[in-house]
Amino acid sequence: MHLRRVFAIFAVAFCLLPVFALVERSERFKEHLVVEPPAAGRSVARLDPQEVSPLASAARAFLSREGGAWIFRHDTRTGKLTLAQGAGVPLIPGKGNDLEPQMLQALDLQDGKLSAESLDPLVRPFLQRNAALLLPERGVLVLNLESSQIRENGRLISLYYDWSIDGVPVEGASVFVRVNSGNITQFGAPLVGPTSVDTTPRISPDEAVRRLLSYAGDLETARLEGSPELLLQPEDGQSGKLAYRLVWTLTYRLFGRLETWEGRIDAKTGQVVGFRDLNAYARAVGGVYPRTVFEDNEISVPMPLLSVSSAAGTVVTDSAGSFVYSGGEASSFLDGEWFDTSCQGCSSPSQPGTSTAGGIGFLDFGLGGVDEVGNGFSTPADRNSYYHLNQVRRLGLKWMPALGFLSNTNFASNVNITSTCNAVYTGNAVNFYRSGGGCNNTGEIADVMQHEYGHGIDQNTQPGDGATGEATADIVAMHMTHSPLVGPGFHTDGSPVRDLDSATSSRGFLSIANISGICSTNGSTGPLGYEVHCEGEIYGQVGWDLSMALVAKYGQHTGWRASERIFFNSLPDARGYLPGDSMPVYDAYIQADDDDGNLANGTPNALEIFNAFDSHGMANAQVPTSLSCSRPAQPVLTVTAQCAQVDLSWPAVAGVDHYVVFRSEWLEDTAYFELTQLGSVATSFTDTEVAPDFDYFYTVMAVNPAGCESMVESPRAARLPDRAVLSVTAFAADDVPMGNRSGFADPGEQVDLVLTLGNVGQFDATSVTGQVTSVTPGVTLVLGTAGWPDLDTGDAQP
Repeated sequence: MHLRRVFAIFAVAFCLLPVFALVERSERFKEHLVVEPPAAGRSVARLDPQEVSPLASAARAFLSREGGAWIFRHDTRTGKLTLAQGAGVPLIPGKGNDLEPQMLQALDLQDGKLSAESLDPLVRPFLQRNAALLLPERGVLVLNLESSQIRENGRLISLYYDWSIDGVPVEGASVFVRVNSGNITQFGAPLVGPTSVDTTPRISPDEAVRRLLSYAGDLETARLEGSPELLLQPEDGQSGKLAYRLVWTLTYRLFGRLETWEGRIDAKTGQVVGFRDLNAYARAVGGVYPRTVFEDNEISVPMPLLSVSSAAGTVVTDSAGSFVYSGGEASSFLDGEWFDTSCQGCSSPSQPGTSTAGGIGFLDFGLGGVDEVGNGFSTPADRNSYYHLNQVRRLGLKWMPALGFLSNTNFASNVNITSTCNAVYTGNAVNFYRSGGGCNNTGEIADVMQHEYGHGIDQNTQPGDGATGEATADIVAMHMTHSPLVGPGFHTDGSPVRDLDSATSSRGFLSIANISGICSTNGSTGPLGYEVHCEGEIYGQVGWDLSMALVAKYGQHTGWRASERIFFNSLPDARGYLPGDSMPVYDAYIQADDDDGNLANGTPNALEIFNAFDSHGMANAQVPTSLSCSRPAQPVLTVTAQCAQVDLSWPAVAGVDHYVVFRSEWLEDTAYFELTQLGSVATSFTDTEVAPDFDYFYTVMAVNPAGCESMVESPRAARLPDRAVLSVTAFAADDVPMGNRSGFADPGEQVDLVLTLGNVGQFDATSVTGQVTSVTPGVTLVLGTAGWPDLDTGDAQP
């Protein structure tokens, strides 16, 4: 093909379709038309209540009225708070205040249960008292029932109010109030500011549709997704203020194509101010051992929550490794939203990193490498530590979303350290060692990473003695793998660090009574004076025994969910494993298991908890077994894998308050992560954060108004169909036939652009053609269409 200085982007994806219906994404379709809508930048500063300003005066009034220590942050463009955080303002009875429980009787509770609607009358007066800090001068605040959540039986509550003016929502603008233990501890009003914007459009919705589709050249072929809607779009305005543009928004698709186009049209002028594909096609992957370097083969997996940099800015991948790619060079260094990877003394490369200069934005950290010597992009420990740390963090968030430790950004993972046979948690980092001395690389064993991060969870809830901490970290890993083996393959003979199953453990059955003679007294010791890892195995065996008892009682997946719930919810109240500790683990388990606020009448799993703890000498007083919950029926789930999504559906279950959708990745019998919660009328869900060549397992739980949960047995498996994925792997400008033979595309000359396509998918591609479009002003494209030979999986052809 002949052209003058052209930059081309290819994005090609196929589903498993008949050959005649193959859909090819050639050159990021309509990329030359894309317009990113203007957005409001970030402008947040600390507010000193003693300064001279209306907002500071309002903050001083708040402090005088409520008392306590608070910090304030505000948006310098709006004159409103983005966050206030501090000592707490009592709202409802809770352990954080002395309010009388009787006050709840005045609320409109449904079946005695707190809800966002029932709390709204209490929150509104708080907002009015602090109007100068929070409330907009115009419009109304509407309680968002989807975003507002009540967690852990009301201990954690978040209420969100959407701001709208004359019925037109302001994008991203809200007022929020967050409650912890009965007290308002955080509140703010991001993107809420003064405005005199006129909300009456001059452009009709039909005219907006016509103008957008004419702009895109799709007037005759588009299929609208819903109707055009008015929106106020926050933007950076003049004089350091925030502006609000009135726009029509609409989305549409074209038959036979994957793109979902969103258009924004200025409702006053008719100008197209936004046009973009909402789909995420690019992906970041890398080779990971499912569990251990000793017995597993590496497989390429999506890298979640990974920071990807390009000329357009930094974006973050989703759980399937997908990210929005706008062309040009994109790169990543295995640093993400939560974890930063650092390779110690490494080569090929010294630090992990990969990039792409075009194509579909396919970032691949590759497979292979040994210890500190990588594959040119990363070492196995780089990839494994990043992936598995993100996974165990997700498990913690499932039960403790408010735990600050889990929101620490840039937590360091140091891998390939010049030492052997250990791994260390150091408060703000986890550290993994190279192979040697009879041990494998600890950064290549999932359980070891999960254990070390489990130390962070332990230290940031209710840290106690060393033995309890080691066991807590082991039990965190156990709930990820559903296995009693902690770190299989830690030793080069394949043996684990520990085995929590007393029936197979080399140490046998451990209890407080028989530990003497089994554990040594060397090194760091626990409360009984024995080495902390060995002494901690007493509690570790209790954790495994209880899990197995719950699995026997409820079934494999329901039993593990019950075990997770009790364990993680006990952590804020559990300090030591000994029954005489000031905050015994046993008592915390009983408290976490209770389902009616009355320990005197027992808890649902009191017998299983007592038996597990008592057999190892760790129990306190036994309480009765009682169950106030009656489980609703489990939804009967149907799962269908489509081209780039998985569709879930189920018949309605009677008497349900809401549904919860869970997903496991790789294996059926491992930790499940919550994808979403849906209302009582929902009977379907579409999971779009899915990657090809990867197994997913789904289950849906029904929850009734009393909070009683259905079983979660018999998960359904899904795997995306094989498809071809074509990407530009190389390009070169050839100026020999018609240019000055300088080897470069110089101004004014005509060159041949040679593009090499590679098939990085799992399905052969046939009848491949591509269309190159110029995106550089002044460039004339002579011939922009070309064909390629058939591309088998892994092939690349110019």
